[in-house]
Amino acid sequence: MLKNIVAALSALLFITPWAGAQLVQDFDDIENWTGTGTNRSAMLIQWNDGGTPTSVVWGYRWNSGASGFDMLRAIAGNTTVQEAGSGDFIESFTGADSSLTLVVDRYNFGDAVYSMVYNPGGPTRTQADWDSGFWEYFAFGGTIPYYDWNLGTNATYNVAGDPSYSAVVWWSSQVGASDRPLVDGSWDAWSFAVGFVSTPAVQPAPAPVPEPGVMALLVLSGVAAFAARRMRRA
Repeated sequence: MLKNIVAALSALLFITPWAGAQLVQDFDDIENWTGTGTNRSAMLIQWNDGGTPTSVVWGYRWNSGASGFDMLRAIAGNTTVQEAGSGDFIESFTGADSSLTLVVDRYNFGDAVYSMVYNPGGPTRTQADWDSGFWEYFAFGGTIPYYDWNLGTNATYNVAGDPSYSAVVWWSSQVGASDRPLVDGSWDAWSFAVGFVSTPAVQPAPAPVPEPGVMALLVLSGVAAFAARRMRRA
């Protein structure tokens, strides 16, 4: 009996957290939420590494004055901010999901993701540096001033937010996350541009809530294994 328990617990450690998960149709399908407030926004990450799922999404609740960077640092378990170009340390933050670690570059146009590592209990997902691409920042919903290079003039992106993914039309942002004001129903996406080729975000799977943790399962599996050995000796 205990042998069967040990085998079952061990198998759990290697089951993808998205097994059987449906793609997110709207905010109500997002499982992993951070923050408090009456407004809701979503953050999507897409690695474009051939892994499954292609993209995952988190939810963020807030009240007023939140930016894309506020959402990033609230969700990621660890965020380190460095000076773009020099790599000099500026500050760090601790957020809700310990599975996600970020390094952020600070530019004069706002903050941009430099690298990230994500390990929710299955295969680790990572794209580490700028040598083979970059993390492109997409947005949907909100009012964002930018410079229109095609028209040669200042312009404004102005789109109402919508909690339904079918309404999302991604816009490649010219401002960094710290200069991107969130609105209720807004979506942000970070998609790795492999070889510096832009790849727009696709419909995501829900990021799993980081509990029970992998360590808890490992401990439980270890306890069961120890009990099984004791039973055999008795």
